[in-house]
Amino acid sequence: MIFHASIPADNPAHVAGVFAELWNAEVHPFVFPDSFVVIPASQHGTIIEIVPRGDEQVPATTEVGIHRNPSPSQYNECHLNVATHLSEAEILALGEREGWIARTCDRAAFNLVELWIENRFLIELMTPEEQARYVAFYQDAANWREAARHVPMPLPQFGYTEKWLAGP
Repeated sequence: MIFHASIPADNPAHVAGVFAELWNAEVHPFVFPDSFVVIPASQHGTIIEIVPRGDEQVPATTEVGIHRNPSPSQYNECHLNVATHLSEAEILALGEREGWIARTCDRAAFNLVELWIENRFLIELMTPEEQARYVAFYQDAANWREAARHVPMPLPQFGYTEKWLAGP
């Protein structure tokens, strides 16, 4: 289980406010400068930290430190899939209001809404109905193994081959 994650943003305060809306949560200042934490008071203690893009976390002498990268990439190597109480229509409307890419995607076993935070960081949002389908699918790894046998994964246009699916 993941208890918290941090994501980069050009405007951390604004992005934290949007996340608070997605989670019906509160926004608070975080320990790093110009950073915020969104706390939805979930049963698991889940939170998300929103930090300035380019504030890279690095190992310091005793614990994590921050190194400011003056020219960070506008995109990222990772994404998050998170639950929301909002409906698909509400998420799409939020994306339109913010001017952020928002689109419904069919992942075969469940659907989700891609919301591109500031059009740079991917958050996959799942409505309550789709959360149940997601959990049912991933509670048994056999479902994934079976799906991988029938669906070309990962995306062929990025140069991956069937060899990846065969494993070691």
